[in-house]
Amino acid sequence: MPDVTDSVSRDPMPTGYWDHPVRTLERDAATMRFVQFFDRDELAHRDFNYAQVQIVRSPQHDELVGRFALLEFGHVRFQLLDAAA
Repeated sequence: MPDVTDSVSRDPMPTGYWDHPVRTLERDAATMRFVQFFDRDELAHRDFNYAQVQIVRSPQHDELVGRFALLEFGHVRFQLLDAAA
């Protein structure tokens, strides 16, 4: 998986602003939790080509923990974790 983060939320709560200065995370440099599929287009065809995730761990960028990010769907690998563990 290449280094990729399309956008990170400006604030910890999703406000619609995706302009945090950190725009790229190195591969395996963060743990993210899937929230929902996302599409920026509100008026035209929506193909939901982004995965909205919440950053739950990032040793290189502690300030990103809790923020949301958009990842291009083609760069996402989903992993189902056992919730009981």
